[in-house]
Amino acid sequence: MKAATAAQLSNGPWPLLQSLTLARGRTFSDLSTCSADVFRQFKGKWPLLKSLTVSMHRMDIAQVIALTEIDWPLLQTLCIEPLDDAIPALMKGNWPELKDLSLQNEMSGGLEYLADLPWSTLQRLRVNFAQITPSGMYSLIQAHLPQLQELCFVNSVWYTEGKDLAILAQAQWPLLSKLELIGVSASFEGMRHLVTGQWPMLHTVIFESSDITDEHMLLLVQAHWPNVQNLTLVGYFEHMEVLDICMRKWPALQTLKLGVGTDQTINVSMSNMARDRWPSLHLQLIYDT
Repeated sequence: MKAATAAQLSNGPWPLLQSLTLARGRTFSDLSTCSADVFRQFKGKWPLLKSLTVSMHRMDIAQVIALTEIDWPLLQTLCIEPLDDAIPALMKGNWPELKDLSLQNEMSGGLEYLADLPWSTLQRLRVNFAQITPSGMYSLIQAHLPQLQELCFVNSVWYTEGKDLAILAQAQWPLLSKLELIGVSASFEGMRHLVTGQWPMLHTVIFESSDITDEHMLLLVQAHWPNVQNLTLVGYFEHMEVLDICMRKWPALQTLKLGVGTDQTINVSMSNMARDRWPSLHLQLIYDT
């Protein structure tokens, strides 16, 4: 299928369109021109649009400004890849129903602009490939996000991880129910800080790091997160005791994913223990290769 142009899309017979994905060079040829006119052609189109994804293209300031000038009053989901200096312009977007924001593509300082997030309706925030700093993390926790329920960092670079997680733990998000840290360098200092976070509604916790070991579990169970039901720890666990420790802390756990070593005797014993003692638990062991 030949990639469409902006004119072809804007003239399309889709007055009820609710979801749109633009991928450079695949479904949408004009993105390669890096022109703000691409987005200006969408002005006045698709008033019912609820979800927009712009992928495989880093948006500059002019393009982001053009995007924010479009009136999509029902927009709820936005996934884009802005350049760092384009993020302040993004904050001008008049999308009163925005609930899900995903920012991608190697931001070196973009988090520092998030203190000005204008969408108090935001429930989910995902940040991919960012460079995390204490000042950026502090800006994030200063943002007015009373409805935030899910926070996800994927493959970001944490230069001062202990300080960053200490700041994150100060965040006042009473509705936070899902915390996902993928690729974080899980130091003991960082984990000690993180478990002090006061998020009583937290029910899903996902940590994926090759640095996570049995000792991290001993720190994690110190957290005051009484409602955890889904826990993923992809690291390197070698002892059956981590399962017992985890289940004593969270007896209502429904799903547990653990990264484990290559000792099949321990792994089989862990699976048997789970089946015998906690038959309702869905245990998934992720083997180290």
